Amino acid sequence: MVALPRVSRLQAVYLDDELSGITVVNNTFIDCQTGVLVGGGRDNDVSDNIFAHVDLPVDLDNRGMGWQAAACAYNATYAGILVQGLFAVNYTYPPYATAYPQLPGLLQDHLCVPVNNTVRGNTYCNSTKGFISATANQTASWLDVVTDNVEFMGC
Repeated sequence: MVALPRVSRLQAVYLDDELSGITVVNNTFIDCQTGVLVGGGRDNDVSDNIFAHVDLPVDLDNRGMGWQAAACAYNATYAGILVQGLFAVNYTYPPYATAYPQLPGLLQDHLCVPVNNTVRGNTYCNSTKGFISATANQTASWLDVVTDNVEFMGC
């Protein structure tokens, strides 16, 4: 067997720019830089996965509170591009409000904050950067659940 060189910056699952409501469950990630990147989104579930030889299994960020704040901001005089997209599809009425019942209250529910993400029951080994990029204080303030993720030896 020939060992292949590691691909620089390989992120196996990339939930980009506020992507929300995605389930990443029961997968195996081997030999990549980042297993799952949650780029500021909400209501994502990253559970029961195995990460082996992954530098950073879960990268969870709050880009909507930082460099992307203008895109998801909303007030009496301004609607960012992501909010404009909601208005363009009339998100408070079916079919969107029916398929995604949390949408009608979105603008009043911690806008731009990566809330209600679940990162639970994952196992990992040989991680060079820990398990998750966000701190416990950050995930708690974002109302995320990060629990029961276990490092195992011998992979």
